[in-house]
This record gives sequence, structure tokens and C-alpha cells, in this order.
Amino acid sequence: MELLPPNHSEIANALSNYALSMIGTGKGLEKALKMLLKALEIDMSNPTEDREKVLHLRHYNLCFAYRALGDFGNARDQVDKASRYVEAEFGKDSRYLSITYRILSDFMSREGNYDETYSLSEKALAIAKKDSSISPWVSASLFKLGCIRLKQKRIEEAM
Repeated sequence: MELLPPNHSEIANALSNYALSMIGTGKGLEKALKMLLKALEIDMSNPTEDREKVLHLRHYNLCFAYRALGDFGNARDQVDKASRYVEAEFGKDSRYLSITYRILSDFMSREGNYDETYSLSEKALAIAKKDSSISPWVSASLFKLGCIRLKQKRIEEAM
């Protein structure tokens, strides 16, 4: 039986996937954060052409961990890093940017800035529609837009 070397990208993937399952359950969040940081460290030790394809995911995942821990400053930093990697690797029209807009809209909503929340959610919707008009992300974006209008007491627009 042959073991993978400690800096193999599949080790980073396994750490990241396990950490995300922990974040999803809300358990072991500090441990999940350490696992995600280790995954990023492994990626950074690999050749540029290998790591450039996954760094956006690592930073989005770190954002989710920091957000779950209530550390919104670090969460924002991570989503900004993820966005830069997305634009560099996949372009400014990449479907991955819809993730950025959804996360940023959540931050704005927490701050009570519903106009900005709505604007960011519209951007997420526009990108999701490019992929497929029946994508679950389209439905999620439309639902979010309706919820924002309800919070603003703009009932007619929520429908």
C-alpha cells in the first residue's frame, strides 16, 4: 500500500471537504479552521499551475469558517482573496463570482444595508442566469431578492 505524500493535493482536498462538513454541522469550528489553513498551506507548496485552480475555493471555504466563528473581518478578507483568484483564473464574468456576491449580500444584510444587499443579490442572479435559467442558484437568488423586499416592507415588489 502506497501512501500519498503529505503535500499532495488530495490531502488538501480531503482536509477541506471534512472541514466543510464540520462547518455545516456547526461543530468543531476551530478545528475546521485549522484544517482549512493546512489545506491552503499544502496548496501553496504545490506548483503554481496546480494551485491556481483551487485557491479560490480554499479562500471561500476559509470565509465560511470565519463567518461561522463570527469573525466577519477575516471572512470578508477571505472572500476578497477568493474573488481576486476567480477573476485571475476564470475571468470577470465567472460563475464563481456569484458566490462572492451572495456572501457579500449576507454581510450587508447583517448590517441592515438592504439596498446594497439587494444590489449584490441582483448581481448574483445575473451571473447565475448565465449558467442556466433553471439553476438552483437562480431560485435561491430570486427567493433572497423577495426576502429583502419583505424586510424593506416593499410587499408588492417581493411578489
